[in-house]
Amino acid sequence: MFKKTKEDFISVFGAPDEIIQSSYENAMYETLIYNEKGIHAFIDNGNVFNITTFGNEAMKSGADTYVDLSKVYNNQALDLMNSFLDTKNVADSVKAMEIYNKEIKFLEEAQDKYPDDPKILAQLSNAYVDANKMDVAMKQFEKGIQKDPTNEVYRYNYGVLLLGGNNFADAVDQFQKAIDIKPDYASAYYNLGVTFLKWGARLQDKAITEDSGDMTYKEKFAAAVSPLERYLKDNPEDAQIWNFLGKVYANLGQTDKSKEAFEKADLYK
Repeated sequence: MFKKTKEDFISVFGAPDEIIQSSYENAMYETLIYNEKGIHAFIDNGNVFNITTFGNEAMKSGADTYVDLSKVYNNQALDLMNSFLDTKNVADSVKAMEIYNKEIKFLEEAQDKYPDDPKILAQLSNAYVDANKMDVAMKQFEKGIQKDPTNEVYRYNYGVLLLGGNNFADAVDQFQKAIDIKPDYASAYYNLGVTFLKWGARLQDKAITEDSGDMTYKEKFAAAVSPLERYLKDNPEDAQIWNFLGKVYANLGQTDKSKEAFEKADLYK
């Protein structure tokens, strides 16, 4: 785990904005939930002062109530994880994981009641990610895609998990489908390009280690160019991506483009 805000997710190369939308949406409500029969959660400047739950009677207000309260758990855990990364106090990390597990249990109960609710499914999937339960998260995102195959966020998030597991071919498929659904999905272009870069680097290392002369890695590097260039149309001052492109162009023998990309990387550092 690492320090993260609502703009951050688990992309291996540090994805830009438009990340997981449901898990890190701003849960800052003056009164998040108030139900006289059961749940009381009050937030002031982002700090949760009290969460009390009293049985299933409190949940008659519907699926959204589960989702909203789960965000309170999520924010508490996130604060503790950020504190752990600042102070290295292991107790904060342990407590954060306890809270993430409470969130998961809570949302699993919600899913039993509302098995077809997409918000609950998304929040639960992200809770598994937060708790480092990646295998379970994979299954949840697969379930989400089965229920809603045109949901670009499910596709994108599943792709990020696949990329993290070096499952490059399937990651490419999910990012491309997210782009097909949402043609201006900047983060999907970003990670599609990164997937090809990592894939190419893996093949290049293998070719060098085995002294095989296999040049197929260049095909992957070449495939990275288009999505990264598309991403830069919306994010022209991203020095890291210009640096990546500079290396790719160099590997492809495109000297002038490589020089220009490195100059822009230096300009925007």
